[in-house]
Amino acid sequence: MVRGFINEPDPSATLSQGFWPDSEINAHINTANAKINGLISSFDSTFTNVVQTSFLTEAPSLLFPQGRKTYELPSDMRTLIRVELVTTDGCVTKLTNSKFPRQEAYGEEIPTAMGQPCHYLWRGKNIDFIPTPDAAYTINLWMDRRQQLLTQNTDLPIAPPDYHDMIALWAAILCLTKPSRPSDSKAGADYASIYAMRERQFITDYAAMQGEAADNPVIHGYGGY
Repeated sequence: MVRGFINEPDPSATLSQGFWPDSEINAHINTANAKINGLISSFDSTFTNVVQTSFLTEAPSLLFPQGRKTYELPSDMRTLIRVELVTTDGCVTKLTNSKFPRQEAYGEEIPTAMGQPCHYLWRGKNIDFIPTPDAAYTINLWMDRRQQLLTQNTDLPIAPPDYHDMIALWAAILCLTKPSRPSDSKAGADYASIYAMRERQFITDYAAMQGEAADNPVIHGYGGY
């Protein structure tokens, strides 16, 4: 789709590599993919007063052993949304998110106390359970994950198909700002206008999906055009 926007054939079907090598286009695609995923994540909190899950959200169930207070979170986690404890009888309890500083987070809890966790403390790449688990517990970590890099023609964005063209448009805009091809600036400006229109449509669609109005949407920046 990106090569179609920049009017260059797929090099696999021609004898030449083309002006934009696959490595450069792939880099722009991944930048655009991250932009669209970030846009969608931001609207999860912009249009609602409570945290909403989206297609970016996963909830892996992890077994945390007895006697360990601090754990390292998955490296591909973008945002931690909710933490739940699953008891042996299958009941699910939401853990309270305690804030810094540590003294306030623990409150009246003794830092060395052990028991069934009732709240947690998110510290960068780590999470503390309070009190320290007195047994092995299953914990559901609701989080938004970063998508792995798209490198193959068969790789697909995790964003809904309705918005894949926005990823391709932004990648094309990045391609068409190449300094050695100033003649492409007009096409890049045209695509920037189309992208801005699609972003407005996205805002309206997403607001409707969340049950909110979008009478005066705020358009995020879309480059230097």
